[in-house]
Amino acid sequence: MSQQARFWGKFLRGWGATFEGIGKGMQGDLAYTETMGKHRTMAAFQAAKPAVSSTFVAPCTTIIGDVNAAAGSSIWYGAVLRGDVNSIKVGANSSIGDRTVVHSASSAGSVAGKAAPTTIGDNVQVGALAILHACTIGNGASIGNAAQVLDGAVVGAGAVVEAGAMVAPGKSVPAGEVWGGVPAAFIRKVSPDEAAAVELAAAETSDLAKVHATESNKSWEQLEDDKAAAYDASIRDPDYNSEFYGEFQPKVKI
Repeated sequence: MSQQARFWGKFLRGWGATFEGIGKGMQGDLAYTETMGKHRTMAAFQAAKPAVSSTFVAPCTTIIGDVNAAAGSSIWYGAVLRGDVNSIKVGANSSIGDRTVVHSASSAGSVAGKAAPTTIGDNVQVGALAILHACTIGNGASIGNAAQVLDGAVVGAGAVVEAGAMVAPGKSVPAGEVWGGVPAAFIRKVSPDEAAAVELAAAETSDLAKVHATESNKSWEQLEDDKAAAYDASIRDPDYNSEFYGEFQPKVKI
C-alpha cells in the first residue's frame, strides 16, 4: 500500500469519526453506539473447528478447536471448552455450567504421560466452576459446583460427584454412586429420589436454555421494545386494564 493511500485512508476514517461524534451529540439521550469486541465464542485451532449443535451457547463462552457438542446441550456463561491438544465431546441434552473449564491432555501434559480426550455423555449436568480434564463422564451423571474430575478419571452412568469434590487422576466412580470429598471417595448409593432430582434438574436446565437462547438472539430493536415494556410496567397503575373501555352512561336530564 502506498503512503498516499495510507494517508487518505486515515484521513477518511478520522473524518467519519468526527461526523459520528456530531451525530451523537445532536441525538443526545437517543444516541446508540454499537460496541464491537474481539471476543469470539467459537474459534478454530490448527485447522480443527468446533462443531456445535447446542440449544444454547452463551455469547461469552469460549469454544476452541476440536470440540463437538450435540443437539440439546447447553454451554453457559463464561465456560471454556479448549480442544487444542486433544478432542472434547459433549453429548445430547448435557449442560456445562457457568465458568466451567473443560480441557483435554496431550502426552506431554498428561499426569499419566498419555494423550487423552474428554468425553461427556448424554444428559449430564455439570455445575458452575467445575474442572473436567482429560476424563470420561457417563450418561446421566451429575458433577457438582466447583468439582474437579482429573486426568484419566471415569465417572460412571448416573453417578453423582458432590460439589467441591476432587476425583483424582485415574480414579473410577462406579455407576449409580455418590462420591464426595478431597480426594473423592464413596459415600453411598444414589437413591431413587436423588436420581429423580437429577433428571428433573436436567429437564429444567434444558427449558431454561431455550429461554436464554431466545433472549440472546434478539435484535437491538427487540431489546429496546422489551426495555420500553418493562419501564411501562414499572410505572403503570396495577389496576390498569388496557382491554377495559367502561360502559357508556348517557346523562339524563330531569
